[in-house]
Amino acid sequence: MDAAVDDGVDILSLSLGGGSVPFYADSIAIGAFGAIKNGILVSCSAGNDGPFTQSLSNEAPWILTVGASTIDRTIEASAKLGNGESYGGESLFQPSGFPSTLLSLVVAGANETDASFCSPGSLRSADVSGKIVLCERGGGIGRVDKGQAVKDAGGSAMILVNDESSGYSTLADAHVIPATHVSYAAGLKIKAYINATSTPTAAILFDGTVIGNSLAPEVTSFSSRGPSIESPGIFKPDILGPGVSILAAWPVSVENNTETNNTFNVISGTSMSCPHLSGISALLKSAHPDWSPAAIKSAIMTAADLTNLGGKSIVDETHFPADIFAIGAGHVNPSKANDPGLLYDTQPDDYIPYLCGLKYTDVQIRTITGSKVSCSNVKIIPEAQLNYPGFAIKLGSTPQNYTRSVTNVGNINTLYTKEIVEPEGVQVDVLSEGLEFSGVNQTLSYGVKFTRKGSASASVSHGYIKWCPESSQLAAIDAAVRDAVDIISISIGGGSTAFYDDTTSVAAFGATEKGILVSASAGNKGPSGQSLSNEALWILTVGASTIDRIIAATAKLGNGDEFVGQTLFQPKDFPSTQFPLVYAGKNGDTASAFCAPGSLANADVLGKVVLCGGISRVKKGQTVEDAGGAAMILMNNEDDNYSIKPEFHVLPATYVSYTEGLKIKDYENSTPLSTAAISFNGTQIGDALAPEVMSFSSRGPSIESPGIMKPDILGPGMSILAAWPFSYENDLTVNNFYMKSGTSMSCPHLSGVAALLKSAHPDWSPTVIKSAIMTSADLTNLGGNPIVDETHFPANIFAVGAGYTGEQVTVITRRAIDCSVIKTLLEAELNYPGFFDQTRIWVEIVVFPDEIVFSGENKITTYNITFTRKEEKFSGLISHGHITWKSSRYAARIPIAITFE
Repeated sequence: MDAAVDDGVDILSLSLGGGSVPFYADSIAIGAFGAIKNGILVSCSAGNDGPFTQSLSNEAPWILTVGASTIDRTIEASAKLGNGESYGGESLFQPSGFPSTLLSLVVAGANETDASFCSPGSLRSADVSGKIVLCERGGGIGRVDKGQAVKDAGGSAMILVNDESSGYSTLADAHVIPATHVSYAAGLKIKAYINATSTPTAAILFDGTVIGNSLAPEVTSFSSRGPSIESPGIFKPDILGPGVSILAAWPVSVENNTETNNTFNVISGTSMSCPHLSGISALLKSAHPDWSPAAIKSAIMTAADLTNLGGKSIVDETHFPADIFAIGAGHVNPSKANDPGLLYDTQPDDYIPYLCGLKYTDVQIRTITGSKVSCSNVKIIPEAQLNYPGFAIKLGSTPQNYTRSVTNVGNINTLYTKEIVEPEGVQVDVLSEGLEFSGVNQTLSYGVKFTRKGSASASVSHGYIKWCPESSQLAAIDAAVRDAVDIISISIGGGSTAFYDDTTSVAAFGATEKGILVSASAGNKGPSGQSLSNEALWILTVGASTIDRIIAATAKLGNGDEFVGQTLFQPKDFPSTQFPLVYAGKNGDTASAFCAPGSLANADVLGKVVLCGGISRVKKGQTVEDAGGAAMILMNNEDDNYSIKPEFHVLPATYVSYTEGLKIKDYENSTPLSTAAISFNGTQIGDALAPEVMSFSSRGPSIESPGIMKPDILGPGMSILAAWPFSYENDLTVNNFYMKSGTSMSCPHLSGVAALLKSAHPDWSPTVIKSAIMTSADLTNLGGNPIVDETHFPANIFAVGAGYTGEQVTVITRRAIDCSVIKTLLEAELNYPGFFDQTRIWVEIVVFPDEIVFSGENKITTYNITFTRKEEKFSGLISHGHITWKSSRYAARIPIAITFE
């Protein structure tokens, strides 16, 4: 390493490591420190000892520690059993002439450990000639060597099944015989099939290269995990990079072809992911030659992706979301890292107070740094105080405070606002409202306070702090205005905030001034009151309702009762016969009641219909399937009750309301032999309760402006069929669609409606379009009854539909405003198509005049409304009504909401 430094390299890549040792006894850590003193970043493998915790190598904070993930390419080989079931696996060896006919299938050494692992020579006395042999992964025997043992014993092919710790992490190897490497879950099913029949058979089908695995990148099982042993206060590993089935040059032909020089192989390991990050670091160094090693590392970590190609959280070998000590900061995104906006920079001397805090002696630190150090003359810091792009802390009852410094390498005159996702059981307070930079390379600091709150369900929880340039959304909307769009649709939101502090409100005001209507999601925080986003009165705020289509699945109980639920997964061949019904939580175990991952491992659910409660719906089905359950009845939680969504479950399932779930639980408790069947009814049109307010649809009243009635309108936002970037059925069709729910779905519906109105009435202003939409809205469902919410009772008005300084108003309007020379008005005096008033008693409403007469089109007239106190008291908190102006052709209704204090 010292020689490489002397040679003037820019990046050092080390695909090796030896477990955790003190940094002063770690030659790589010592060599790496000498490298960073010369501006050279050192990228190292995290190690291949996963999935076990505290299995890292190369833990020093001045090293970029790289874990391994999959790519979206698999080289597939499927095991097809005699019962027709097929299980996908992988193999680099793809023989073109291997027959697809069924062969005898045997388990190697059912009663002998060495034989079950297919160790060399262990199958010589076994009857495997001409058969497909199932071999267990592990036992200290290489995967390819297992195939050699099968081949030596006369076997025709091999199915290699994972051990439990490897889960779904399979590898494509250059096997010496036809083979497929399948997951642990698939292995259990294959072994169950072998045990269930006297003449098990199988075939191996080779499918070649397949691109587009939506689970990629996935943390592979062998990737070593944190936390760091030597320095647990430093967040490790730092990053994930491609490290599974990596195609690269190789010194010899894996096909033993001596006549070619084009020799390649596919290899897996953090020794593969490390060079990927080394190459990315070299690109960043080339683009930003003035960046330090710590700055390059910061850019890589803060710009990392947390989601896979399917848009969901990155998973690990269990196919559940990977924890922070597996994923690190996330998966590398080179393009984002090239323009990170902010950098957490650290100079070599900054590590000395940190090393002193590890209680290393002066001599030990000198071994690392190569220079004389006296800790008695240094202001010692705890590990978490190092200016690192991440926190790893042990939190007790005493709050902990730390600081971070960030350097702006983005745009000048940029305000960054914070976004905090708190770890479960922890309150995170960032002691800065924002970071406002006036120039490039300017450095600002902020404080962070961590405080325990309540209890957490696990010993480790994680979250993040994200600094977002406020100008980016504002700039994007301003750009749309300059492009002369007609409508702006914004399916995002962030809760209630002062309009002058809300980028969407400020940008929408500018758009409205240019005649552009802005439609925005109300938010998905319902059914709680005052949960709205996008409250500004110049925005069309859209809540979400159901449509009259359901994707039905019926749960029929052994007592004859039937309950209609929903599921997007509609298997054609699932039997309609009764199965045993079990509620795993009846023993009081909360985890089992909610079918939490692993909670059913010891439960008697094999071949049964399992009743599960709570959220994280698809994951519960995976838990049931992993435990051998035949199907699932998913019971909604109490707050959401009748609001159920069809989803793409991994096994036969139906999702029923909370009320119906209670009835199913009562039945299951009432008989020792409870049974249930699930029938799949497909698409059903004509739900008379539609449109129904969905439970997730955020509710008013507005926090920031309670005198303005919000949300404005409901639109279709439940089970909306739309284009999707990949196939949810994992086929290769280009006709990819999916069903999604949320106010992010209802908002575009209203944007489209607004565009149609703008096309029909080009002279209408944004507020007129909004008025037309609101005053003509329906109050009844398809059954002719009042629109209901998730309780199936009529929805209140906040489901269906503060003075600022001159400087603050200037922020919104982006022009100088002096409120002292303007005649102010109350919120309810604004010419808004709705009223929200607060009073302590019943009110009498008088409208004057009784009639309004127009002499021509586009004429404007005014009327007055008086709210008068009455003596009778009202027992509720909220009441609502409306005023409707009717002609022979039109009826224009505006809603009224009253809150009684």
